[in-house]
Parts: sequence; C-alpha cells; structure tokens
Amino acid sequence: MNHDHDHLEDSLRDLLVSTLELGGARDSVPGRGLLDTLGLDSVSCVRFLLAVEREFDIEIGDDDLTPQLVDDLTVLADYVRTRTSPSNTR
Repeated sequence: MNHDHDHLEDSLRDLLVSTLELGGARDSVPGRGLLDTLGLDSVSCVRFLLAVEREFDIEIGDDDLTPQLVDDLTVLADYVRTRTSPSNTR
C-alpha cells in the first residue's frame, strides 16, 4: 500500500469536507462515487476543484475536467501528484 498516496487522498478528503462544509469526518467520505454518494452538483464540484488548485498550487486544465476527476479520489490524487511532480513544467 502506498502511504504517500493514502496521505494525499486523506488530504483531499479533508479539503472536500471543509470546502463543502459537509459536517462530517473524512472517514465518511468514500474513495469513489462521490457525485452520487455526496450528491455533489456542478457548483460543489467547481468549489472543490478550485480549493484543490489553491491547496496544491496547481492549475486543472479545461481538458482535464471530467466527472471521474471529481468522482474518484484515487484519480484526483494521481492527477494532483502528476501536476506537483518536479518534472512538471506547467
């Protein structure tokens, strides 16, 4: 199990809970199926992704905005990791 990956997903869970004021612990946020499980609408998704951009100092490209990016924390964690890697030139 990749502990760095787990830590990033936990950080994303914390950010999701605080940004959207879900009022629960990060343990209540599933790894995937966020759109349906949490009932996220488009405004909630945009607020969350803007918070991710600020928190990790990245820019999420328009071409990268997909439902899966918001629906699955593993996908989002992988995306953030690639955008924050030293080899990223953006």
